Amino acid sequence: METHYRSRPGLADQIANELRAAGGDLHRLTTADLASVDGFHVRGRQATLQLAERMEIGPGSRVLDIGSGLAGPAQTLAEVYGCDVSGIN
Repeated sequence: METHYRSRPGLADQIANELRAAGGDLHRLTTADLASVDGFHVRGRQATLQLAERMEIGPGSRVLDIGSGLAGPAQTLAEVYGCDVSGIN
């Protein structure tokens, strides 16, 4: 993942600057704060939450996120539903 994000010079800094400009505290970011730069799949965070509801994910559930990137969907599921998520990029 680091190689991908470092292949475009300044991308990590650009993301950090945009998060700061939007009022984000880089030391206390939530998955909702990262949604604009991390939910690149169709319908983003909304789709992740709707799929989780249909799958009845909850505490004690184990989820595998394949192709996780920055792990936005994985982090969202863990944060919102309290499940155990593993991400493979």
